[in-house]
This record gives sequence, structure tokens and C-alpha cells, in this order.
Amino acid sequence: MASTPLRSALHTDQLLSNVAVKYENKNFIYDKLFPMVPVKKQTDLYRTYDRNWVIPETTRAIGGLAREHVFSIGTASYSLGKQALKSYIPDSAAENYDITDLKADVTLDLVEKIKMKMETDCAANFLTTSSWSLNASLGGDELWVTTTSTPIKDFDTATSVIIANSGQQPNVALAPQAVYVALKNNSSIADRVKYTSREMTPAIISGLLGIDEFLIGVTHSDSSLYGASVASGAVTNVWGSNSAWVGYRAPSPGFFQLSSGYMFARPKPMVKSWRDEEREATAVEVDQEYQFKIVASLTGYFMNGVIA
Repeated sequence: MASTPLRSALHTDQLLSNVAVKYENKNFIYDKLFPMVPVKKQTDLYRTYDRNWVIPETTRAIGGLAREHVFSIGTASYSLGKQALKSYIPDSAAENYDITDLKADVTLDLVEKIKMKMETDCAANFLTTSSWSLNASLGGDELWVTTTSTPIKDFDTATSVIIANSGQQPNVALAPQAVYVALKNNSSIADRVKYTSREMTPAIISGLLGIDEFLIGVTHSDSSLYGASVASGAVTNVWGSNSAWVGYRAPSPGFFQLSSGYMFARPKPMVKSWRDEEREATAVEVDQEYQFKIVASLTGYFMNGVIA
């Protein structure tokens, strides 16, 4: 069994931490749906605001007093979960590695795996009927693979319901790759742009839906047991294949800004490195603390069973 490094031997590698921050996989969209709110504490409270649209009586009689209005807020809590991975770089591997800095490449690989976990956690929190009180299930002629379906009308309905319940104009939508393909080939959508565009793009679809950004979930994962010599699991899209969502994303994330969801997290991953003489190797570890929270459920609308 390898020896446990002494605390004094551990080193927070700032250079590798910067590598972890600069790394970006264009396929990951978790931070586009759940904007990050940097936090310093592992657990704390954030404010919540109830919907209060009742118009109070404001008329003030001459010589009278102004009527009193009670401003009320609530609180909810977040609790960061820690995700961590480490890898050992044998001296022999480092000596024979002349392409680039092996420690940097190992760091990027560890960051990739943790970000995949973050993407999967976000999808698990996001695309479920139980997460959104505003939702609908399609079927029959409504399915977006049929010639009688009207997906733009379905999104318009979702937008109207969100505005009626939250007062917010939705500005972001999400669909897994399979649903995006169905939308691209839907005849009612194609008819709207057949004289103006030869190519259907996410930007065109977002324009037709009246939102700022249309995101496509493409990240896949393998359900095989980790370390198995033969892949036995299914490779599936972590965002599913039969749903869509539209909602509101805060342009400037923060504790006082309304948003469908947030990712409370440490500002950047921590990368540690230490020497393990018994292994004759250098260890690299990446730690990330975060939690995804749906904070304003009435600003999101989930559509399930949209193509099958």
C-alpha cells in the first residue's frame, strides 16, 4: 500500500490550477444553464423572494399617514459537495514524455472527468418533471416528429405560462441532440425559413422561439463499470433524448438576481501535487466543490415526451 503524503509535503500548484481554469470543453453547457455564483463558505444561506403581485392601497389622505407595506424575504441554504480525482505520474513516464508537460496533460484529463460529473449532475437536477412545477407532456399528433406538430407554438405556450407565473421573459432554451435534430427537420419550422436560409442553426431556432440562446445537450457518458476491461454499458446522452426546457438565466449572476438555477461553487478548482517516493511517482489531485440549485422554479418550463 502506498504511503499517505504528509500535510507538509502537499503543495497547491498554482500553475496547474491556472491550467484547470483555462481549460474549456465547448460541449459542456452546465454553466450556461446554471450560472456560477462564487462562494467562500462550504455552506451558507441565500435569499429567496416570494411572488407578491398584490397591489397595495397607496392613496394617502391629506394629513393622513402613508399605508404600511411589509417587505418579506425568505432564505434557503446551499451545501457544497466536494468532487476530487487524483492520478500518479511514474518517473519513467515523465522521463519518456517529450510531447508537452505531462503534469499539465494529467491535470486537464482530471478536470475533464470532474466537469463531466458536473455536467451529469446538472442534467440530473435540471431535466426532470419533478424539478419544475410548470411542465407539460406531449403525445400523439403533438410529437415534434409528426407533420401536424407545432413546436414553436408549444414554446410560445411555455413562454406565456412563465411570464404569467413569474413575470420574467424567458431567455434560454435547451434540447438534447435528438430533439434538436427533430426541430431542425420539423416541417412547420422549416417552412418559416425556407426562403431566407439554406441551413437550420441553433441561432435561427432561438430567433424563431424569441429567446437569446438555444443550447444543445450533446455530452455522452458510458455506464460501464469504471476500470472494466470490456465496455458493457450503454453510451447515452446525459441530457436524455426526449425532452426540452425553456427558462430564465440571470445576465449577471448573484445572490440578489433572479434565475432559474445557480451553481454555487468555489471560484476555481484546486490542484494539489506531491511526491510519493514509495510509488516513485508524482501525484496530481484536482478538487472542485459545488452544488446545483433550482432557485426560481416558476421561471422554467419543462416539456417531456416531445419526440416519442
